[in-house]
Amino acid sequence: MVTSFTSIIGQNQAIELLTQAVARQRIAPAYLFVGTPGIGRGLTAQCFIELLFSNNHSPANPSLKNRIHKRNHPDLLWVEPTYLHQGKLLSAKEATEAGVKRKSPPQIRL
Repeated sequence: MVTSFTSIIGQNQAIELLTQAVARQRIAPAYLFVGTPGIGRGLTAQCFIELLFSNNHSPANPSLKNRIHKRNHPDLLWVEPTYLHQGKLLSAKEATEAGVKRKSPPQIRL
């Protein structure tokens, strides 16, 4: 099996659990990647998706990697916390860039 996790550092146990789930074809209906900022949650999720969508034998093609990176794939649902500001939904990064004063924590909206 080709590993997609070459860019992940220090998460050997998590990587092993994810790759074994794919190898054994025991994939859960949903996965929640949590942890402190900067630990690699998003990157690990993207690598896991690449592993799922590549046929377990060959690396994911560049167009697939691009769609996953842009979060524009019909088989994926990306759920992230958002802020509601003046009728618009903003991600945490967009809210910080816009200088939005956050009086309440972000909410998960589908």
